[in-house]
Amino acid sequence: MSLANIRTPLEVFNPSETVDDYGQVNRATPAAGTGTIIFAAIQEASATEQMNHRQLDGVITHKIRMRWHPSVNHRSQFRTVANQAGMVSRRWEVVSVVDWQERRQWLDCMCREIVS
Repeated sequence: MSLANIRTPLEVFNPSETVDDYGQVNRATPAAGTGTIIFAAIQEASATEQMNHRQLDGVITHKIRMRWHPSVNHRSQFRTVANQAGMVSRRWEVVSVVDWQERRQWLDCMCREIVS
């Protein structure tokens, strides 16, 4: 994946979790337009990446590379930003995050697409 392909705008948001009186965890997703906009390169995961990450209790469908951002963590979700061409909105949830080269420059996020 070339770093020159980091041009897809994504909105990063972190769902909040609250526990009700019965101990049930409720996850609230923020409204569109309230998250941080970042640019990323999206690539479908190869069969090797899908098999290597099956131990994470989820199937990896996409690999998303972006510049390091402090709000991206393993609980984050990404949403495509609508443009004038009427792009279909897609969403991903992050399964794992790797600080590429461990210099706070690049992040490799292994994600699974949320189909609703």
